Amino acid sequence: MAAFVLVLVAGHGVPVAAQPAVPVAVDPVTESVETDYQRFLGRFIARDQADVAARVSGPVAEIMVDVGDRVAAGDVLVRVDDARFSALLELQQMELQELAAGFEAALASQATAQQDIERQERLRGSAAFSQARFEDAQQTLIRASALANEAQARLRSAEVQVDLAAIDLAETRILAPFDGVVTARFVQPGEYLSTGAPVLTLVSDRDMEIDVAVPGAQVAALEPGMIAGFVRGDPQSDPVHDAVIRAILPIEDSQTRSRTIRLTPVLAGLDSTPAVNESVTVVLPAGPPRPMLTVHKDAVLTQIGGQFVYVVENGLAALRPVRLGAAIGDRFEVLDGLAAGELAVVRGNERLRPDQAVIALPPTAAPDPEASSGGGLPG
Repeated sequence: MAAFVLVLVAGHGVPVAAQPAVPVAVDPVTESVETDYQRFLGRFIARDQADVAARVSGPVAEIMVDVGDRVAAGDVLVRVDDARFSALLELQQMELQELAAGFEAALASQATAQQDIERQERLRGSAAFSQARFEDAQQTLIRASALANEAQARLRSAEVQVDLAAIDLAETRILAPFDGVVTARFVQPGEYLSTGAPVLTLVSDRDMEIDVAVPGAQVAALEPGMIAGFVRGDPQSDPVHDAVIRAILPIEDSQTRSRTIRLTPVLAGLDSTPAVNESVTVVLPAGPPRPMLTVHKDAVLTQIGGQFVYVVENGLAALRPVRLGAAIGDRFEVLDGLAAGELAVVRGNERLRPDQAVIALPPTAAPDPEASSGGGLPG
């Protein structure tokens, strides 16, 4: 049998028709240690983004990729005509061979002069020894050693020239410096490239960070390694994804008095790959954890005049004006108007009236609120 309550007309004390009690879902007002969070507008940035440039001059022989193509580090992007570089390398290699032969001849002359000195030394003290011939042999060895050293230096220089020519030849193949996506192309086949000219733009879309400006006064509550979050889309309804504060840049904007924070987002589980400069809502801790009184968001009714919450008192709905603070997940901080342990109505509250009889049920057992009777907030 349904429960009933006798309602008196205010100011007259005259009973009116009894009304059936309305089943509603309730959730307790709780006190716990929570962390305040604040939200800021940030954006995705690529950790690696570059205009890939030509390292040698020459005509473009072939373009291997187009805008939108995904490439891996080391893939060939553009090939510069290498005929001149191949010929130059061959010429340097021939000069190296010639100088290597000259160095071998200089070493042989040095060895012959050394042997002559040794023969003169063995004759020292005999009638066949000649001081003049010994001194001439010494001078010959000095000259032969100098020529060998000079030939060795020329040979080493030629080896370096061969290495440089080989590097230039290799750099006719312009390679991807990192994994990424081609987002722009600046050259066409046959176009002559100068050293340093950009050929295309490459963006690493799978190694992203979040860049956000935070007022300098609020940076003190942050430090690298803290867990934060980000929201793509609607910050009120879309899920919060994890991120970690990687760095707080030591530069403050003189106009906005803000500091740049870099976060490493957890991209696993996202329904699509983020885009560079895509806007996100960044959720950052505003201070250390502290005791906090909270109420479920579904309990809060907004009406002209403020925000209100129905609580259950002795089987009746009591309307309380409340003052709320920060949002903590699916709850609001309560600054004034409620006490810990009170049962706040979270479902069926839209149609309640003050002092209406209610049956408090847990949220999983409460009926559809459309089945509730009564009116809304008082005007």
